[in-house]
Amino acid sequence: MDRKDFIKTAGMGAFLALSATCPASCTKMENPQPPVDAGDGNTGTGGALHLELDLTKPAYVDLQNAGGYVIIQNKWVVACKTAGVYIAASRLCTDADLNGIVWDGSEWLCVEHQATYSEAGTGTTTFNNLGANGIEVYTTEVIGNILHVYG
Repeated sequence: MDRKDFIKTAGMGAFLALSATCPASCTKMENPQPPVDAGDGNTGTGGALHLELDLTKPAYVDLQNAGGYVIIQNKWVVACKTAGVYIAASRLCTDADLNGIVWDGSEWLCVEHQATYSEAGTGTTTFNNLGANGIEVYTTEVIGNILHVYG
């Protein structure tokens, strides 16, 4: 075997040895959690929700009145329970697997099939056991003019 053939053979062997181990270490994450970006500086990292809503912006004018709510990216609903008191929940209705949750002024309601949930997310509808699985609710905090939603 001459030098040229040796380098080709050795080079191919090294390539095969390295490429056999790479796929195991170069795989995609099964469930990557991209940052939440609802515009207006809303971010979340590492799977933890953190929305920041500037209450002085026109997009959030409905949060100035009790019973008003806004929908963020069709994933979350944020509502004004009473003046200065805010609540937030996932829009995903676990009963029907639909993004239909809104705040009706006294409880969470799925507009898709009328399941109802308490402020804490517990199902309250007794007819046909709608809403029995509950919905995810989030912690809110106001700092200055910024409403923070944590989950």
